[in-house]
Amino acid sequence: MGVFIAVKNRSNMELCWVADVSMAEKLKVIKVETTLRFEGLPSAREIPNKKVKVQLPQAGGTIFTVIMSTRSWRRAKASAAEFVNWSGIITSEDLSKNEHGWRLSEAGVKILETEVKQSKEEIEPVELPNPNALEPKVLKVDTKIRFAGLPKAKPMPDKKVKVQLTREEDGIVFSAFLNAKTWRKAEADAKEFKHWVGVISGRFGTNEQEAELMEAGVKIYEMESLPPKKEEEELVIKS
Repeated sequence: MGVFIAVKNRSNMELCWVADVSMAEKLKVIKVETTLRFEGLPSAREIPNKKVKVQLPQAGGTIFTVIMSTRSWRRAKASAAEFVNWSGIITSEDLSKNEHGWRLSEAGVKILETEVKQSKEEIEPVELPNPNALEPKVLKVDTKIRFAGLPKAKPMPDKKVKVQLTREEDGIVFSAFLNAKTWRKAEADAKEFKHWVGVISGRFGTNEQEAELMEAGVKIYEMESLPPKKEEEELVIKS
């Protein structure tokens, strides 16, 4: 069984599906969201089920393999051809490990036009490289992990701590490097709230053993169960 919950931290609220509210008492990775920013248009290979596969290298040799719909990729190519300067963003909630590095499945892609800021001073004009002619590469990867249960923190140098979360489905270990003060605040919030869910977000990096989140932040959100849909409709009508 599962429930829809409202997640809040005094200033905002969002809906989230959680398999069981009681899982907030058990250490568990609930969802992993990845955002990858890239430049240069990679070549795509068609695969079954109206999908395409593209590969983007990251500095250090890690390769991200991205699976997306053929339609989404065609739209991205059209936008890249239209804009003079652009950067691409790929998003996915399906991150897994493969032989080359990491795989993002069921991904979405967006091409964003970028503006070139002109200097107020009179300088010689500089011809910028055409993004469509650039070698495709990963510029930045950010990862957000939604979790339940409070992991133990290991003290690290420079007033940092390291926490680890293991995803049960595939055994991938996510390690986050956090400010010690920020982690103590998260621990205090977890003790204060009866039911809660945590979110760790940071810059994604990898080593041979695990996925690392550098410069990471953490927030603990209180959870409130929403009323059944019928009751919710009745409340709307009465109001």
